Amino acid sequence: ILISLSVIGAVAAIAIGGTVAYFSDTETSAGNTFTAGTLDLKIGLDRVRESSWTGPFFKVTDMKPGDQAEKTISLHVDNDAWGRLIVTPTLDSDNSCTEPELAAEPGCTLTGPGELRQNLKFWVWLDQGAIHGFQGKETDRTEGDNIYQSQTEPMLITKGPINAIRETTWNLWEGLRKAYVFNGSTPHSGVVADGRMVGSVTYYFGIGWELPTTVGNDVQSDTFVGDMTLQVVQHRNNPDKVF
Repeated sequence: ILISLSVIGAVAAIAIGGTVAYFSDTETSAGNTFTAGTLDLKIGLDRVRESSWTGPFFKVTDMKPGDQAEKTISLHVDNDAWGRLIVTPTLDSDNSCTEPELAAEPGCTLTGPGELRQNLKFWVWLDQGAIHGFQGKETDRTEGDNIYQSQTEPMLITKGPINAIRETTWNLWEGLRKAYVFNGSTPHSGVVADGRMVGSVTYYFGIGWELPTTVGNDVQSDTFVGDMTLQVVQHRNNPDKVF
């Protein structure tokens, strides 16, 4: 009898459970997609359209004290980015030892380090004025600083010699930030307060060099070779400009 009652109770429990139902509904968010963005730097040189530039900016021979020149480069990114220019010396050589060079530099040897690298001066400046870019030796003050203008101009990023065989980094955002502050409420086109490069805007920077007239015979025949590397890193979520 007890066993029969237990079986009946179990069957009743199953029957009751089978009649229980809950309100329910299902909605589906279909096709969730995640696509990474891009950060692609395009470089132009003296009116050459922006591309993935691979050649040298400078290839100078037969230099004399007093020589100077500049190149204007254009930079274009497809997303907001911080930019910088890194100069890496790769060769610094006496090359040969002429009689005047030996007189000025008694220790000159064919395999010794040269003096040209220590005496060359470089400028980097923002060329982003009312008339953008590619103005060479113009002195239009609205274009930003120029190799022939005062080094105290606000858009100048750096001026001086490369005086050691090491990487030298010039942060392009410094010139952009200075330009914004200098121009106040009417900054140059595409220039924003933190100095980033804005995606879809073309920026122009000048790179100038000079061999001062005070340089003597110790640089005769010397060769200096260096790589110029332009780098960008994303601006979004990267306030510390970490490359």
